[in-house]
Amino acid sequence: LVMHGEDFINGSYYIKSASVDTTHNWVGQSFTETEKLVVGKSYSSETDMFELITKRSQQVDIQFSSGLLARVTPNSEFRVDAFNQMVSDDSAQPEKLIGGDFVLNTALMNGEAYFVATKYTSPNTMCVLQTPLMNVELNGGEYHVKANQKYTIIYVLKGSLGVFDNQTNKKTMKSEGTMVLIFPSPMKSTDIMITEKGIEPEEYKKLTDDVQVIRSAQPQIMFALVNGKIVGIKL
Repeated sequence: LVMHGEDFINGSYYIKSASVDTTHNWVGQSFTETEKLVVGKSYSSETDMFELITKRSQQVDIQFSSGLLARVTPNSEFRVDAFNQMVSDDSAQPEKLIGGDFVLNTALMNGEAYFVATKYTSPNTMCVLQTPLMNVELNGGEYHVKANQKYTIIYVLKGSLGVFDNQTNKKTMKSEGTMVLIFPSPMKSTDIMITEKGIEPEEYKKLTDDVQVIRSAQPQIMFALVNGKIVGIKL
């Protein structure tokens, strides 16, 4: 595969750590295939969705080639629905990834996860997290998310959070230090309500300490372009 200028290719996600015996699913249109999750492996997909359902004592840290870092905690359901990334490249491969615009669609349908997201300003870049009630944009912030069918709670620990209206898709911004609560309206179940309040100082400290641990967790990863594919490399 020879690339000239820029090319949109499959983004990659590297499994930094995972509990023993964790599995993941490839969810296709007509079938689901379950495999053992391999630490130190890079995953990517053109068509199937990558689904992670952690059991009671299982935890997984994932580094994305877009820069996003995620920790999926026990008893959670997390998916990578689509991930494409622009790479600027010529013939010299392997070489360190120079990532451009990307579109990353993930989902947390149940449980809890932490996210550390890189900042972007390009209108062609998007990092969206789907929850059962509403979609949000993770752009240049640190977040703790709890999601299920009844409510979604997002702690905006650093940066800001974009929240998309289900009807209009209009985005409203929530600021650092805010706990955002999303829940079905008690009056009309098809309507979704949003409230927010400041995060309590003790809770804020605990969650930001957690994020620091996740950020500094080994190994450190670099992404490279090898034969037209993005691969994570342990440093």
